[in-house]
Amino acid sequence: MQFLMDYCRNPFPDIKVACLSFIKSVCFHKWGLVALKNTAGFVEFLLDRKIEFDKEAKYKKFELISLLADTDVFDMQINLQLRTYVNEGPYFVQSILDIATEGN
Repeated sequence: MQFLMDYCRNPFPDIKVACLSFIKSVCFHKWGLVALKNTAGFVEFLLDRKIEFDKEAKYKKFELISLLADTDVFDMQINLQLRTYVNEGPYFVQSILDIATEGN
């Protein structure tokens, strides 16, 4: 699974999309879900929105996360994070509010 994770971190969108599609097909099996759960950094990679710039890669990652959000492999905290990601959608961007004030 670490081999697949290395391909998911590849900067080329077509390779990344193909790897995410392959991981999605592995998730239809219980052994695949357990193997992905035990892969170091897998959940952090999925939930990181700052590393995807390609529209198709963002959507493939969203499909994978929505599939994982419906499973019972992960603990409750990770399931909550996955469901939050699904509710926000594939193209959600966290807004940062800056307020400038004048003062003496």
